[in-house]
Amino acid sequence: MTEEMQRNLMFNPKGNDDVSMRTIIKGATTGLFNLNATKYPWAKSLYQVMVGNFWVPEKVSGLKDDARMFRSELSAEEQKAYKGILSFLIFLDSIQTVNLPHFSDYITSPEVNLILSIQAYQEAIHSQSYATILESVVESKERDEIYYFWRTDTVLLERNKYIGQIYEDFIAEPTDEKFFRGIVANFLLEAVYFYNGFAFFDTLVDRMKMLATGRMIAYIRRDELTHITIFANLIREIRREFPALYDEKLILDMMQTAV
Repeated sequence: MTEEMQRNLMFNPKGNDDVSMRTIIKGATTGLFNLNATKYPWAKSLYQVMVGNFWVPEKVSGLKDDARMFRSELSAEEQKAYKGILSFLIFLDSIQTVNLPHFSDYITSPEVNLILSIQAYQEAIHSQSYATILESVVESKERDEIYYFWRTDTVLLERNKYIGQIYEDFIAEPTDEKFFRGIVANFLLEAVYFYNGFAFFDTLVDRMKMLATGRMIAYIRRDELTHITIFANLIREIRREFPALYDEKLILDMMQTAV
């Protein structure tokens, strides 16, 4: 039977904030954020990058041009792909906004908790971005169908179920094994799933179509690159500090399934 993980205490006066004693999980800090005393320099660097990446979707211009182009220049197949992939990406950002705190609860490095909280905020901004695209480009009568298209499309539902069930399994039973599987799932969602969706919009931009949507996606992708880096580093730190939890075969198997 695999070991059940213990949540990081939010308030822990007896915690030890000594950097030399800090671990990525299974530690016991006070809960204090002190960016002048960090163990993981990659987390401090990412914090500065993520804060510097601040943006809001309302500042992206040109969506009215995209609305005209959507109706007059996109083929029926391109319109279907545009709407279906938006549905896919909306779901991914929605689930990440809710999911991240569940994993952060078990991270015992304050500097990593800090960047995970910024990531959750950015995922919410991304959800707002997709809503802005829909409101600007797609007729109102189609929006609900797009939001829930993943529930009826076999391919999208299967993709979403694969990652979503891993998250649910960990929340229901937070064991070491399910935590590591969940961290890998987070990496795959940020790396494979999102970039798979972005590729379609890049193809449109390459053909000088839907340029404002492409600019919005570029901002989102810039954020997602930092999110990928977070989980790549979490996996590396687990391998270094808790080699018994690290399972390279699991990573390769899950990568193959996601691809």
